Amino acid sequence: MMRKKNISINNISFSGPVSRSAASDLNFFRKLIYVFEKVDGKGIQKLQAEGVEVITGILEKECIELNKRFFTFHEKQRPYIILKWAQSIDGKIAGLNSERFFITNEFTNRLVHKWRSEEVSIMVGTNTALLDDPSLTTRLWQGKNPIRLIFDMNLRLPSSLKIFNKQVKTIIFNKIKQEEENNLIFYKLEPGNILEAIMEALHEMNIQSIMVEGGAKLLQSLIEAGLWDEARIICNEHLNIGNGVNTPAFNGVLQKQERCFSDVISYYAKPEN
Repeated sequence: MMRKKNISINNISFSGPVSRSAASDLNFFRKLIYVFEKVDGKGIQKLQAEGVEVITGILEKECIELNKRFFTFHEKQRPYIILKWAQSIDGKIAGLNSERFFITNEFTNRLVHKWRSEEVSIMVGTNTALLDDPSLTTRLWQGKNPIRLIFDMNLRLPSSLKIFNKQVKTIIFNKIKQEEENNLIFYKLEPGNILEAIMEALHEMNIQSIMVEGGAKLLQSLIEAGLWDEARIICNEHLNIGNGVNTPAFNGVLQKQERCFSDVISYYAKPEN
């Protein structure tokens, strides 16, 4: 005799009628424990119409956390946004005249590359791209490189920078031209609210998450516009920069902290309205 089986299916969605074969497969399990459906709820009704017992509300909080990128993308019509920066113990992210310091240690650097591999895209502003010449890849961690998103409104970044090497898909948001060549895309923005226009464009491109790695001006602009969901801040407790660029000002809810030798990593969530 076949035993009754339970299965948990998270975030089911059906775009059309449930086929007989699909219904038969579902009835094989006899009972479907449906963890959570948050977007439109139509999947539940379609399963119930096929005689599948559906239980909702199981592990709802955990389900929301697991699917936070998906839910944010569909509910807010924008990607899930993670702000990330590294700072000294005295609250600086760079020296005077944007003098670059290696703030984080080698182990934390690898963690950051792991974070990059977990998101669809990575974003930096013009000055960060120009002064740091970053690769914005996962070279220190085995994983997929994120799509590179660059702010360069007046197209002043030189083509010699690593972001122009076409090895990774790169989108340059600007006000001057619309052009595409292999992995390099110049996306022209029309006059208006730049951040809103970029969020709309990213939604149309189906980019569901972003890790923003600077600089201070871009990070602060996103914070003031309310365009962020969590922040990950790495503080080197052994480094004191003195005069330099201040960290962005923000109000976040501390979720947890971790220590990695000289660095303390703080995870913040955006306060609920």
